[in-house]
Amino acid sequence: MIHISMQGRLCGDPTSHENYGNVTNFRLAINRGKDKEADFYSCSAWDRTADKIRQYFKKGGGIIVHGRQERTEWKKDGHTYHDVEIKVDSFDFPLPGGKSKEEDVVLPPEWVEDNGESTVAYCDLPEESK
Repeated sequence: MIHISMQGRLCGDPTSHENYGNVTNFRLAINRGKDKEADFYSCSAWDRTADKIRQYFKKGGGIIVHGRQERTEWKKDGHTYHDVEIKVDSFDFPLPGGKSKEEDVVLPPEWVEDNGESTVAYCDLPEESK
């Protein structure tokens, strides 16, 4: 199993798929550098992590995800498709600095929960941001 940490921006608002359990899916864009090219990854999170990602992140917002890289394969219309998906175990808020959008919310975590497999950081927004 490959454990990774990646920092990027969400390509769209995280979407909930409750018919599969409490799961949230989103695409993560990671810039390669000055040439404006990016790599894109499908990400999925479950349970409380999924709830917090939907609550605190939106399209264009920065996020740091920690999780496992898994290859997925499916068949459609006689063709086999492959993708690399990130199964998100935890997340962090990016540190302030560099060029950032004014609407990005960057807060340090207030408390940490250890579920035995990974450590997940959460925080509550101040009243003026709600």
